[in-house]
Amino acid sequence: MQQPRGFEDPSCPSHVCHLNKAIFGLKQAPRAWFNKLKNYLVTHGFKACQLDTSLFLHYSSSSIIYVLVYVDDLIITCTNAALIQRFITQLHTVFALKDLGSLHYFLGLQITMTTTGLTLSQENYIHDILCRNNMTSASSISTPADTGSRLTSHGAPFEDPKIFRKIVGSLQYVTITRPDIAYVVNRVFQFMHSPTVLHWRATKRILKYLKGTTSHCLHFKPTRAPSLLAYSDVGWLSDPEDSRSQYRYAIFHGSNLISWTSRKQQVVARSSTEVEYRSLAYTVAELLWIQQLLKDLHDPLLDPLLLLCDNVGAIFMTKNPIICTRSKHIASFHS
Repeated sequence: MQQPRGFEDPSCPSHVCHLNKAIFGLKQAPRAWFNKLKNYLVTHGFKACQLDTSLFLHYSSSSIIYVLVYVDDLIITCTNAALIQRFITQLHTVFALKDLGSLHYFLGLQITMTTTGLTLSQENYIHDILCRNNMTSASSISTPADTGSRLTSHGAPFEDPKIFRKIVGSLQYVTITRPDIAYVVNRVFQFMHSPTVLHWRATKRILKYLKGTTSHCLHFKPTRAPSLLAYSDVGWLSDPEDSRSQYRYAIFHGSNLISWTSRKQQVVARSSTEVEYRSLAYTVAELLWIQQLLKDLHDPLLDPLLLLCDNVGAIFMTKNPIICTRSKHIASFHS
């Protein structure tokens, strides 16, 4: 043990400080660390993104440096590879860091660079879930849900709700790269407070589906004409117990799927037109967020946003905001 650098006592060189409390582990520690890193980046010409304060950019006429921060893990990318190495060397003079090289694993995500782009997968993370729940030898299944049955809150209670909540929470993280299970995971997630045996069987079916599809991944490739294309849809009265509807959307940047969701709406809709119109509103909010993010990344869109919907009434309301008996209770703002 040695005295901290900058706090040496020349009269007592062999003494050490008494630690009252470690900074690491305190709830204030992450914020203090982030503020220190942020101040360093800002003083060196970086600017925090308005929509994501963990993303920093250094823009010049010749190159752009992106730094994404998650606690003490950093992802650094740039249009100039030599500039990345120079920045890492400069960063190392202030912070003790370890260069792990090209990005291949981050927060449970496996990143693979290919000649046509990159792929994102969670194969190792899914395998760990299957191992923890003794599902590695289970038979796989081709679909994540049984279309012939509907999940309800009625039924025999499951004997160990804690295990159910743990598995469903892990599955929710898998939806980061697996949009094919977003709907079914959201459905079982709605019964976290009181799971039944039927809910447990539905969860095990998702695990069996993942066992046979662990290699499924998202593939991203460069696009020459960046544009945003969104699809919006909703299942009216998908839950007969509370009469609320399940909406979903999928947003593509060029040919790359970049955002998706499947959630239950917060209100009870009185018509299919209303529920589709609300789904469009949720999708537009996500589209505008992505549009502004791309602008902050100095990659603005060249084409207008395109949103597709299959409900004639909702499309008519967006084009002609008239008041009728089925829509007068919906708050609308037009400019």
